[in-house]
This record gives sequence, C-alpha cells and structure tokens, in this order.
Amino acid sequence: MKRALKTLTACLALTLGGLSVAPSVAQAGDVEVAEHRRLSEEMNRLASRGAWQGVDSRFIELMELEKKGEVLTYEEWFLGAQAAQNLGKMAACRKRLEGAIAQDPKDEATSWLAAIDASYGPVNLRSLDKDSDAVLTAKAMPFVPDQRMAIEYAQSKLAGGRAFRGLLPAGSYTLSSGSVSQEFTVAAGPGEAMQVKITPGSDGSTGALAYVGPRLDVGAAYTVGNTPNIDGVVQGPPRFAGGGARVGVGVELGLKRGFGLIAQVGYHNLFSPSDRPDVVGVPNKADSLHLGYGMVGPSLRFGDLWLHAGGVLAFGVANASGVANADAVSSQCPYGGEEEVCAWVSGVEEENREYFPWTTSLTTAGFQAGLGYALFDLGEGLQGGIGLSGGLLSDSSRTYPWGQLSFTVGPASSRN
Repeated sequence: MKRALKTLTACLALTLGGLSVAPSVAQAGDVEVAEHRRLSEEMNRLASRGAWQGVDSRFIELMELEKKGEVLTYEEWFLGAQAAQNLGKMAACRKRLEGAIAQDPKDEATSWLAAIDASYGPVNLRSLDKDSDAVLTAKAMPFVPDQRMAIEYAQSKLAGGRAFRGLLPAGSYTLSSGSVSQEFTVAAGPGEAMQVKITPGSDGSTGALAYVGPRLDVGAAYTVGNTPNIDGVVQGPPRFAGGGARVGVGVELGLKRGFGLIAQVGYHNLFSPSDRPDVVGVPNKADSLHLGYGMVGPSLRFGDLWLHAGGVLAFGVANASGVANADAVSSQCPYGGEEEVCAWVSGVEEENREYFPWTTSLTTAGFQAGLGYALFDLGEGLQGGIGLSGGLLSDSSRTYPWGQLSFTVGPASSRN
C-alpha cells in the first residue's frame, strides 16, 4: 500500500511540473515567431530603400533564430543573398542561395548559383606579417559591379585583419605585404580554395629588402671653420662661419625591419658677407665655403622617427680673409720682414692683415648624425618630414662643425 501511494505521489508531481513548464515553452515559441515576423518585415522595408547593410544585419539575426527552430522562407533566403551580393560578400551570397534552393528550387535561384560558380572561385588569403598591411591587387579590375564589389570587400578584410576567406572573380591577382608579393590566379568553380600565405623572413624582414627608395635631405645649414689647432705661425685664415645650404640625394635600403643603410652624395656651402670697414686699395671679400661630399652609414626606424649616422668624405674650396694666430704672426713676421718663413705675409701691413684673402683647397673627413620625423605620405612608398642633423669635418689644421634643419624624403618602412 505504501509503495502504491509513493508511485501515485510521484506521478502527480511529474504532471504538475509538466503543467507549470508548458506555458513558458509556448511563450518562448511565440516570442521567436514574433521576432521572426518583425525582422522579415524590416528586411523588406530596408531592401525597398536599397539599405543592403541593414538587410544583411537583419538576415544574420534571422539565422540566429533558425538555430532555435525557426524556419526561414525561400523569400528570406533569396533577399539575404541579394544583400550579400550588394556588399561584395559573394561566399555568403552563394551559401544563402543554397538555403533558398533547399526551400524551393526555383529557376531564378538555381541559375544565379550556376552563374556564381561560372565566374567566381574560392580563396584563402592571409599574411603573417603583423607589421605591414596586406594589399590585394587585381591585374585587371572587372567592369561587372558585383565582381568589383567582391574584390573591394576582400581588400577591406585584408586591410583590417590581414586575412580573407571567400570568393573572388576568376582572374590574376597579387597579394603583397611589406616588400614581399605573391602572384596567383583564381579559377572559376566551387573546387578547392586557392591558398596564398605571406610569411615574414626569419631575420625580421619581409624579404631581401624591408624597404628601399630615394633619400633626400635639403635645407638650411650653419657651418663654422674653427681656429686652426696649431700654435704659432699658420698659413691660413682665422675662424670663419656663416649660413648656407646643404643638399643630399641618395638611396636608403632597409636590410630588415627598422634597420637599413643610407648612401648619399651632396653639396654643402657657406656664405658670410664681410663686416669689416672698407679700406681704399684693399680687397674686402666675403667668406665662403663650397664642398661636395659623400656619406654612408646605418639608419634606424622607430615608426615615424628616423635616426641615422655615417662617415663623410668632402672635397672643396674655402675663401676667407684674415690671418690665423694674428698675434704670433705679427710677432714673428713684422711688416717688411725678410725671413723666408714670412714671405707669404711680408708684403701686407700689419693693420690690414685681417683683409688678407685666402683661397684654399680642402680635403676633409668626418661624421654626421641626425634624426627625422615623418609627417605625411608622398605617393606610393614614400614619406616626407622634417630632419635635424649635424656633423664634424676635419682637415690637417682645423675642424668644421655644422648643423642643418631640413626637409626630408625617404622610403616608407613597414609600420604598425
């Protein structure tokens, strides 16, 4: 008897529990049906306005409802395919057409699916170079609008995430990242996807050269010809200085990401008008310096900040006035002195020796270093910015320090 009562009690409990659950299940189904109806109506309203992004978003929500048991109609699948086509998402378009055909194999859907398979092929594109943009280029951009949109959609996905899996129109393409590029051809048909992958080199670069291009530095410079570093009588001018221009042109090679070499040749000058009073019968010339130079050295890139250093070899001519170590010269070589060592200055009166003209050939060597900051892009693969550099040249008797503020053009390196 007790066992029978227990069995009856259990049955009553299960019955009551089922009754309490049943209304909630029915209500959940009603909510999904209502949501399905709302989304479908919004899709049609947005499609009438050509708002295909909105149509696509609502269809994706409908697909979430499908996972909960809702069945999408042929019209909804077909409209979702139209939205995907207008956004360039041809893989999604094809999949949605298959969904429409599963509901009703109408000619408009089956013929459209066949046309896609006759014009598009599957691809899987990706770049493992995290510091460079992945760029997809079509050898010949198609005229058909949906094919152009499919390529543009793939380009946007690669630019945003360095990967694209989907459909592309049949044809020839190039996938590039940094200085590495790979050509490939897409064949039409629903076969195996074309696999294209860009991999950085093991040295941190993306190929033989991480970047390469012209290097230009042009701007104003200030240069000093220091007092000779030899005591006593020196046959040469005293310290002179002045402003001028410095122009360097050459090439910059990125051996790997963030590190390269610069090689330049250029022209460097100085001009300083005389501030001495005119004296009758005595030339009063300005100081000037004209150098041709060559420079080679390493460069470093930290994003838009550029650093460089290098050795410099320069040849030229200096024009200056005066006598270096004038007191020592006047003491050892007074005006009219007969000593052989003083022959070069013996004909110049002591009070006019600051006007003594010099034209001296120079052979100098030294170094330079500088930094720049890239401010803007200049076409394909080039950037422009400002630079600040300085250096030191030296010959057998004196040093020539200089500084420059320049406009700088260089190749764009791989950027984050």
